[in-house]
Amino acid sequence: MNSTLEDGGAMDSLLEVPVEAHEQTWFTRIFYAGILFHTIPGVAMMLGGFAMLMICLFRARSLRPGQSFSSAYIPERNYGLVQCVASGLFVLIILATLRQITSPCFTGAGSASWLCWLNQPGHVAMYGSYASVCLVALLESTGRLSMDSWRIALVLCCLMNYLLMAGHSDMKPTLEDKLTHKIWGDIELYHAVILFYSVYNASSLPAYLGTWIMFLLKGCWIVLSGVQLQFHIMDMEVIRPVFVLLVLFFTGVTTVIGAFFGNIHYQSDLSLRNKSVDSMNNDAYQTRNTAGILAEGEDYKRLLQSSDDQNSLFENEQI
Repeated sequence: MNSTLEDGGAMDSLLEVPVEAHEQTWFTRIFYAGILFHTIPGVAMMLGGFAMLMICLFRARSLRPGQSFSSAYIPERNYGLVQCVASGLFVLIILATLRQITSPCFTGAGSASWLCWLNQPGHVAMYGSYASVCLVALLESTGRLSMDSWRIALVLCCLMNYLLMAGHSDMKPTLEDKLTHKIWGDIELYHAVILFYSVYNASSLPAYLGTWIMFLLKGCWIVLSGVQLQFHIMDMEVIRPVFVLLVLFFTGVTTVIGAFFGNIHYQSDLSLRNKSVDSMNNDAYQTRNTAGILAEGEDYKRLLQSSDDQNSLFENEQI
């Protein structure tokens, strides 16, 4: 009887204990941790970076010979595109934030508060930083702010996320998770530096393209860090090489695509290069001829001066 009561009490206690993350099914773990906090933001960044790189490729192929990409498209002047993208992203960020602060009613994990951001403010702060960029972009597209203000706001956003990740990574349970999130923070810092230089030097096409390549890299790493958090597929020795390989992959692919499909044929055409070399040779030849003519003129002047001096000396002797 006592054992039965004890078993019943144990069963009641099990029913009262909330379901922990490690006791949930793999699908639930992926959906509530991976998809929301890592997969959805990561895939959104990758799609955004890929779309902008494709737009840049299309614009480069439509350039007229001699036309500069930087002077035509940097900073962004298509405010219809800016307004459309910023509006869509702002709505998605608001939905993700609402899902974040109402997390207990979805997961049933027994959170201490219905406002989840009181327990985990990091994710909401990250969402808020990107939402601020969308608001600045919307204001810029309506003429309320100066041109390229949204990219300046994005620099600040990346710097704030770097600061957030510096503390967020220390709260992860394993060394591998801490390292993946620390590298995520480093990516935010690198992104901020490239963005700042692109805003400072708007004529630098590599820096402008680098800002969109960083979205590809960042999104992929966010997804990978979410997978690592759930399934621990990488150890400490593998994480950094994987990051380096991702950097080489994205930069290499974009470089090859730009070299073979971008509108740079008129800059590397062999005939134009030969023509340029011939022009340089002609200029050098003309310069040498001009110098020779000037030298001959100087010699002629000296000869006349010498002749005048001799004539004056002869006249003086006769006197």
